[in-house]
Amino acid sequence: MAARNLRLQGDHEELYSFFKELLQDVNFVIIHEEQLGDGFHIVAVNKKRTSQLTTALLSLIGGFILMRRTGIELFAQERDGVLTAELRCAPYLGSLDMEVAAESQEELDRCRRLAELFGDKILEGLNQSP
Repeated sequence: MAARNLRLQGDHEELYSFFKELLQDVNFVIIHEEQLGDGFHIVAVNKKRTSQLTTALLSLIGGFILMRRTGIELFAQERDGVLTAELRCAPYLGSLDMEVAAESQEELDRCRRLAELFGDKILEGLNQSP
């Protein structure tokens, strides 16, 4: 699991709208969404990019489909005009556990890069400096 904390100026509704658009743009599907009084919580995973042929072969040979997917979570809360957000990424293997440790350095690096990328995109999209 990799995490990045963001401290933003502005309204949580603006971040909410921007983050949902960003997820759609990068081909992520929201699997959990919750509006809180002064914030929100969203969990999403990237869509599988598997051809039908690959799916058929893997299901015939191994009885399973290799998923190599990643989950991302954003929890944002607004207090006294300051918006704090925690962005977390973890491997997704059929179910999402944001506390799970990455099984390999490659998975951990992928999660870290994704957390950094999403954090940078949020800061850039909301015209904030890192």
